[in-house]
Amino acid sequence: DCCMVGPLYWATLVDLYEAYQKWATDSGEHPETKRVFQQRLTERGYLPDRGSGNAAIRRGIGLRAAVTP
Repeated sequence: DCCMVGPLYWATLVDLYEAYQKWATDSGEHPETKRVFQQRLTERGYLPDRGSGNAAIRRGIGLRAAVTP
């Protein structure tokens, strides 16, 4: 529920993996390794790229901004 998909979205791999780890832990699941997580993203069509500062990003998927009251 924290992800958005579409051609204009992107997110850093670090942020995606942190969100995934939190989701897995909160769901009582054991998170995959970062390498396996990257492979799963690629299999689903979220291709690797480089953003500003040469940061690893994935295109086609983004994270909703966390809103705190």
